[in-house]
Amino acid sequence: MKTNDIGKADDQRRYTRFDAQLPVLIDEGQGVTRDISTNGIFIIQSGQQEMGTPINFWVQMNTSVGAIKLRGEGEICRIEQTGDQVGLGIKILRQFGMRLILENLESLAGQASPSMH
Repeated sequence: MKTNDIGKADDQRRYTRFDAQLPVLIDEGQGVTRDISTNGIFIIQSGQQEMGTPINFWVQMNTSVGAIKLRGEGEICRIEQTGDQVGLGIKILRQFGMRLILENLESLAGQASPSMH
């Protein structure tokens, strides 16, 4: 696994991002995650949003011992329009439950490796 620093060229990051398609609710609708890390989350959804907008989100991951829920507050720092869907890159400012979700994604990493974005 590579280690990268935030701020370097080619969109390198210091946190491992896990490709994960998890259902997510946001302030004004719902969507699905594309990837998630300790400091960011990328959400695909259908509503229009603006850069710099504060956003609340709720992610749920089902595990063998029950559902794990993540509640977070963030800021939209990237928007990607793809057809009728909009991708939101969100910088996580506050989160509750992230550690449990990432631990479960790491345990699944043997089946599908994490990616560095």
